Amino acid sequence: MEFDSFRGILFDLDDTLIDFKQSEQISLHNCYRAFFAEKVGFEAFEKQYTQINRALWKAVEEGKCSTTHVGQERFRQLADLFGVPFHSKVPLYYEQQLVQHATWISGAEAFLQKIQRQKIKIGYLTNGFSHVQQSKFRNLGLDRFSNILVISEEVGVPKPHPAIFHHALQLLGTKAEETLMVGDSLVSDGQGARSVGMKFCWYNPSRIPPPDWTPDLILTQLSS
Repeated sequence: MEFDSFRGILFDLDDTLIDFKQSEQISLHNCYRAFFAEKVGFEAFEKQYTQINRALWKAVEEGKCSTTHVGQERFRQLADLFGVPFHSKVPLYYEQQLVQHATWISGAEAFLQKIQRQKIKIGYLTNGFSHVQQSKFRNLGLDRFSNILVISEEVGVPKPHPAIFHHALQLLGTKAEETLMVGDSLVSDGQGARSVGMKFCWYNPSRIPPPDWTPDLILTQLSS
C-alpha cells in the first residue's frame, strides 16, 4: 500500500510531526524551576506530572472530561500534592514554553513536502489546546502544506470520537475509504480512524510490538 493511493492524508501533530517529547521536557524543567523547585525535587515532580497528565488525557479519550479541563487540573493537582499555591499563570507559562520550544520531528517537514508534490490533500487532526496548537502550527509553517487544522478543543469532542474524524473528512473533501490517518497513538489515531472506515498508518519510532490488530501501514521514521 503506497501513500499515492490515497486522495487525502490526515496527520496527528504531537509526536508525529512535532517533537512534543523534547518540548515537553524543556517546558517541564522551566516550569519546575519557576514554580516548584523550593518544594520538591525534579524527579518526583516529573513522575507525578506524568501520572496525572496521562490519567487526565485518558479521561479525555474516554469522553469523561474536556480538553480544556486538563490544562488547569494537572497543575492544580500538582500544587495540592506538593503544597504549592496554585496560580492560573502556571499552566499559561507551561503552554507558552511548549510553543516556544516546538520543533519538527526529524524528517517530518521533508515528508510533508513529498506528500504535497504527489498532489495528495493534507490536513491535521489533533487533540490539544486551541491556542497552543494554533501557535505551533503558525510558528513551524505547517500552513504551507494545508490550512485544514482540526483541534479537539474547538470541535468539542476529542479523538478517537468518530465525530471529529467525520468533521475533518468534510473539511478535507475526501471520503473515509480514500483517506489515510497518520499518527503515533493506537487509540486516538488508530481506533478513531478505523471507526469511520479510514486506513491507519502507525508512526512507531520506538518500534513497539504491534497490538492484537495490525495497522494498515507502519512507519518507524518519516524519511521512509
